[in-house]
Amino acid sequence: MRSRRLISVLLVVAMLFSLSVSAFAAESKITDSIVSEASFKVKDYAETKTVTIVVHIEDYPELAGIGMISDVALALYEKQTEFDDGTYVLMSKQHIAGELALHVLLFRIFYILGGNKEGSMFSKYYNGAKDAELNIDEARLSPAVMEMVGGLVLAFGSMSVVSDTIL
Repeated sequence: MRSRRLISVLLVVAMLFSLSVSAFAAESKITDSIVSEASFKVKDYAETKTVTIVVHIEDYPELAGIGMISDVALALYEKQTEFDDGTYVLMSKQHIAGELALHVLLFRIFYILGGNKEGSMFSKYYNGAKDAELNIDEARLSPAVMEMVGGLVLAFGSMSVVSDTIL
């Protein structure tokens, strides 16, 4: 239990450090492209339905910025509601932002480690991280951690956009 908390805290710190420097400005055109190229699928969940979203991280280096992740997460959240007939269980904004940010972090780590090169010992992990499947029943990480990371991404991402417009 203690080691799980420590690992969670380390992941959050690494993610925030990794995403603190943005190489690209958050542009609505890019956000629209990412959302339009994402795959939305309705699936059964408990006694109702939910929506899963697949985002193609590899195609968008712009997702390196925390402001962009925040913008995309909010747009994905809005888009998923278009599938809802009022009975679906949907992911929260924080869940989408947290899971997307963690996928981007893993993708970047495995890219840096050479996972994009054929024969690399990290290629399996790189290939698994290049498309982020966002779903409400993600079991690899605690939902509370995902919500916390997402809350931080949304908070810092909105500050990033404000500072970009001031400068």
